[in-house]
Amino acid sequence: VLVRKPLNILATLPRVLGKDETLQMPITLFTSDDNIKNVTVTIRGDDKIELLKTTVEVSFDPSTGGKSGERMVFVPMRAKALGQSKVHISAIATTAAGEFSAEQTINIPVNAQILAEKRFKTAKIEAGESWKDSAELFGMDGTQSFEVEFSAMPPMNLQNRLQYLIGYPHGCVEQTTSKALPQLFLPELTNLSEEQLLKSQNHVSAAIKKLNRYQSTTGGFSYWPGLGNVHDWASSYAGHFLLLAKDHGYDVPKEMLSQWQIYQTRAARSWSAGSTTAMQKQQAYRLFTLALSGNSEIGAMNRFRQQADLDNLSRWLLAAAYQLAGQQEAASALASTANISMNEYTTTDYSFGSTLRDEAMLLMSVLVLSDTEKASAIAEKISQQLVKDNRAYSTQTTAFSLLAMAAYGKQFGQDSQAAESNVKLNWQGEEQQLKLAKAINLFPLLLNQANASDKDVSFNVENNSPVPLYAQLMSRGIPALGKEKPASNELALDVKYFDGSKGNANKSIDIASIEQGKDILVVVNVTNTSIYPLDYLALTVPVASGFEIRNTGTDGIDSSIENGVYDYQDIRDDRVHTYLKLAVGETKTLEFRINATYQGRYYQPAILINDMYDESRLARNTGNWVEIVR
Repeated sequence: VLVRKPLNILATLPRVLGKDETLQMPITLFTSDDNIKNVTVTIRGDDKIELLKTTVEVSFDPSTGGKSGERMVFVPMRAKALGQSKVHISAIATTAAGEFSAEQTINIPVNAQILAEKRFKTAKIEAGESWKDSAELFGMDGTQSFEVEFSAMPPMNLQNRLQYLIGYPHGCVEQTTSKALPQLFLPELTNLSEEQLLKSQNHVSAAIKKLNRYQSTTGGFSYWPGLGNVHDWASSYAGHFLLLAKDHGYDVPKEMLSQWQIYQTRAARSWSAGSTTAMQKQQAYRLFTLALSGNSEIGAMNRFRQQADLDNLSRWLLAAAYQLAGQQEAASALASTANISMNEYTTTDYSFGSTLRDEAMLLMSVLVLSDTEKASAIAEKISQQLVKDNRAYSTQTTAFSLLAMAAYGKQFGQDSQAAESNVKLNWQGEEQQLKLAKAINLFPLLLNQANASDKDVSFNVENNSPVPLYAQLMSRGIPALGKEKPASNELALDVKYFDGSKGNANKSIDIASIEQGKDILVVVNVTNTSIYPLDYLALTVPVASGFEIRNTGTDGIDSSIENGVYDYQDIRDDRVHTYLKLAVGETKTLEFRINATYQGRYYQPAILINDMYDESRLARNTGNWVEIVR
């Protein structure tokens, strides 16, 4: 028996909206009862979305030209604040037979179309002394936030670096591991609320689960899920994380670790001397992770030790492996042949390396060897680089740096006097006592707009502890739209838009104003203008909220773009991430199809290509406003 409601409603919105974007929300009414003559539609929003019309009267009365069936109306709205929003639509019709109603609720996030910026003030406050300064106030209203960090050990810019990792948009096996690895040490390193602790634990557990998708049948890990070809450095790195996660009480599948150990053992035994330092480091790190797992390959370690040209990092990693295997004499002998100078990199290698990453692995090795003097010197050097706010290090470099510094803080850096200390903070004229209970202490600061000037917020810190403290105040805000500048360094980018319909193929169009319903072909040309082959490039093509992405992998359109042009593609709600390689001087063309779906005015963010392990190597265009019209 067919049961049909006399009145139904269907409203649609984009998957996401951007701040200050406006649109016409389409609402379709369906009636199956000729007694329904008029319908009242009521729309309710919240503090995130401003409704420019809250009530609409819709006629189905034949005497006024209406008829039963279907009607569509449009309701104008504007996204005015960031956050998760909700729109509720209800329809009511009163007839002689009674009242009919229908309702619908749509949840929609209002996101920032561009990334937040951070600015810093830092100081070393001697015992009993004060630090007076002001924090810069910038960014759109509602996006500004502040946090202060105190540390008795050499600072590591923890919150900034950790936020960078967690918010990193890409997700290869290395990046998945890097996001979770430092979070293993947060509970013992810094003060966390119950909510923060649970969130961190969930991040780690999710990473363990996700890594299962990257493991091949051989036990090694591939760079992207499902590809099958094992990436040896990433395999050691993922296994290293899984071992540490297990030690910290996380549930790591036994089969996952045992298969990894089988692969590592087989690879260690079959390794043959190579001509590159990267190949040496690959074997040294593999032997270190096997020793850490309790499955030392002494025979492979002894053969590797005979290499006459071992680089410094390989010597330190191998010495740490001997120490973990209980071979202290061999560890000490090998360490005595190495120094703490790491090679400079001109470009990243197979190990995703950088000088700072190698120094962090050096610190990790020295800590295993319990060399306090060297550890302190290396930690100080790493700290000086981490507190520089003008450089975004790669995920590999950032994660290893935080891992090594956290291990240093646990082993040598915690001062019992500092752990019992407190500071007095005067923030916007209000005083508060902050207890320092951990090696690194983080405190969010609330902004009272009434007491804030247009440009800065004053503060004063008194160090009441018996030891010097390192302090950092981080200001965060999202700048107004349209302020991005084009950039090009060792990469070039060219973006063109074409009519995507079959009859008008290759006809160039301007998306500043585009007809609703039109298919658009986005053609992006990327060129490597550096003197190095670039193997780890990420092309990010964001799509304005009113457009929908046509997934070429499932709708059969222009599938030729997948024929070797890129390594992997990740299609999200509002952007497409494409990962590719470029030889020296090589140009590749990538095509994307989008549809102008929702009438309104939207912001199209800049398109970006960058080297994921050296973010100074990039190219991007500028963002601009676009309008979809009927």
